[in-house]
Amino acid sequence: MTVEDNIIISLDTEEMMRTLGASRVSAVATVDEAMATMEASALTFALLDINLGTDTSESIARKLSDCNIPFAFATGYGRHAEILALFPDAPIVQKPYGIESIKAAIEKLLIA
Repeated sequence: MTVEDNIIISLDTEEMMRTLGASRVSAVATVDEAMATMEASALTFALLDINLGTDTSESIARKLSDCNIPFAFATGYGRHAEILALFPDAPIVQKPYGIESIKAAIEKLLIA
């Protein structure tokens, strides 16, 4: 699952995830959509944009963590250190990111 409120970034990320071998990618833009997707799908990985308009992905990260689903954060900002500190095992993918940085985050979580 990718959680990204910018449609261009979301489409690019979805394509990169498929290139990396994902058979299905759920691309969502809001906390509510992410929560519904988690209820409806068996997830193996999630990439969360920290900043979702006026909201953050902290509650999504909490739910993923509670369900033992690996995730990484994506951010283009230096702020949100308090959220990152809550999830020290989650890799951080800096925006603008490419396929190699997503691959590195996935490998860190799923192959380690």
